[in-house]
Amino acid sequence: MITSFFQRNRLFIYTTLLYFSTIGCAGPRYTLTEACEDIVFIKNKIDSIHPNPYYSTSRNNFEQTIDSLIRSIADDKKLTQKELFLLLNPIIASLNDGHTRLIVPNNITFKSFFWGSKVLPLDLLIENDRMYVKNNLDNVSIELGSEISHINEIPIGKLIQTIKMNKYGDNDSMRIYAIDNKSFPKDLWLYHGFNKHFSLQYITADGKDKKGSVKGIYQPSFYHKLGKLKEKEPTKLINGENGYYYEIPNDSLAI
Repeated sequence: MITSFFQRNRLFIYTTLLYFSTIGCAGPRYTLTEACEDIVFIKNKIDSIHPNPYYSTSRNNFEQTIDSLIRSIADDKKLTQKELFLLLNPIIASLNDGHTRLIVPNNITFKSFFWGSKVLPLDLLIENDRMYVKNNLDNVSIELGSEISHINEIPIGKLIQTIKMNKYGDNDSMRIYAIDNKSFPKDLWLYHGFNKHFSLQYITADGKDKKGSVKGIYQPSFYHKLGKLKEKEPTKLINGENGYYYEIPNDSLAI
């Protein structure tokens, strides 16, 4: 009898892309037995569909990590779907092949987007492990150009490192590329549990150390306001040798 969460739900496989959908989820929490069944199921599925999943990390290291995860789950604890995802996701990402991945379950995404989280209301410029304020999105009194050094007392570098461990790619630059001003506020909720209230430490453009607190906004409002800023960016149509293309001068980007 199939009882585990990922087995109870639809599994889509495209070459070595693992896509787990949570439509029709039978329950909000999973026992130790159900969670372990899921973990073993995913491990076996990777072995069965991937021709060589261990060219970046050894099979022994991967299996030891899986076994350690199973041992770490307390007997008396029931895991939420988000907790189970967060335990598994960095392990699958550690395969480092760029295309085998655990997709965030749909109901976690929906909950986050519509009512589950209030995100940081800032449009940020992210450069490696440093972060600067480009725009305030909700009457936040933080000077533009300020460098954010800590969020909720955790250094920015540490926050980004945890997020990078959960992103996918076969090299470090691909993981960094997946962290931007659109994804970072949502990632703070998903991977760090930050929600509604944010305590910030930052350095203004003229070198002053400051602290401040801001209230989060729901994601629909965040992305709507971010989109309105995007529309104001200057673009121009270029007639090139191979056809027309749009150029965004500020981003050195052509589409």
